[in-house]
Amino acid sequence: MEQKYDFVEVTLEPNHYELVKEVYRLHKEQKNKIFDLSCGINTDEDILEYIKNIIENNILLIAIDKDNSKYAGCLTFDCIKVFNDDIINCGVHIVINKKYWGKESRHIIRDCYKFVKDNLKPIKRMECNVPSNNFGIIKLLKDVGFKIEGTCKNRLVFNDKHGNPKLYDELCYGNLNLERLLEDG
Repeated sequence: MEQKYDFVEVTLEPNHYELVKEVYRLHKEQKNKIFDLSCGINTDEDILEYIKNIIENNILLIAIDKDNSKYAGCLTFDCIKVFNDDIINCGVHIVINKKYWGKESRHIIRDCYKFVKDNLKPIKRMECNVPSNNFGIIKLLKDVGFKIEGTCKNRLVFNDKHGNPKLYDELCYGNLNLERLLEDG
């Protein structure tokens, strides 16, 4: 299957200014779904500092739609553990542009896996922690091969649908079979 998305690793170099701006826009647009109220990220400056830290210390890829050159989302790989030239474990964080939610987000993830396989060290295991109230990302994770591994009760604070702070569980997903997903793609 032909790839619909290209990926670029974002750096803090001046030639990536537009990419950094887009990563910021995606995070700001979805801050109510991404940042738990107790994490301390409240202002635009906090979001910028968070993104700067991600770029400096992790691998951040931005997805670009090949058909229209629009930014479709970004994926961060963090807490990377390497052994015998393989990435034996890493965390993954996914932020998809709202225009690409649904079926297209699955294409983005599948194309990203292909990019990762071709451009990074082999990844044996990915992990993703999500709030139990983020049903869209939970469905996406299941659709792209993640399995639930555990629950941390009452760990995150997000506003409920009425705008009131509420405790939510944090769900832990992992054990991705990357090779099988690429075969199914």
